[in-house]
Amino acid sequence: MDLKETRILRLKAFIEMNGGSAQVARTFDIDASYLSQLINSHSSFGEKSARKLETKFNLAPYYLDRLEANQDLANYEVQTVSQLINKVPVLDMVQAGAFREAFEDLERSEYIATDARVREHTYALRVVGDSMLPIFTPGMIIIVEPDMPSVSGDYVIAKNGDNEATLKQLIKDGADWYLKPLNPQYPIKSANNVNIVGVVIQAQQVTKFK
Repeated sequence: MDLKETRILRLKAFIEMNGGSAQVARTFDIDASYLSQLINSHSSFGEKSARKLETKFNLAPYYLDRLEANQDLANYEVQTVSQLINKVPVLDMVQAGAFREAFEDLERSEYIATDARVREHTYALRVVGDSMLPIFTPGMIIIVEPDMPSVSGDYVIAKNGDNEATLKQLIKDGADWYLKPLNPQYPIKSANNVNIVGVVIQAQQVTKFK
């Protein structure tokens, strides 16, 4: 996989995670047709374009270039093609902190229908609080994949000392890792000793499964 293919794959994943091209265009004030041109190789996806997009999307530098992470994602996609299901359980933040235990008792859980590619332990959460505004609004449904590798720039579910989960952006700076809220009113915290228990693969209002 060359660098251009890597950037396209990462951009596609980011767009899917944030509700599609139209939603990304509105949220980040960017031309949707330009995104389409990049994804379909109708426009140059060079160094300058990649760095500008990362800045525009509030992503870590070289997020779009992470070849090793994209190889993991490519393998993940191949594994999940034959495992698509149309519903996932909605957990709360405490259950998300111990999701494997929570999956053992889901009889009374609400389920949400989703078109995201999911696996056996994929689950949904409702966003709580305003620390991840403007992208993640309170009450928004996010789809979380606990068996997916996380890299710097991903939106993740992290387990804190009280066994409760929190939604933040995972950022690496040198040798150190941080959990970054998108709302500047909240502080960035160290993630060096934090357990990442899931990666957000989609964020949107989705239909309740009946």
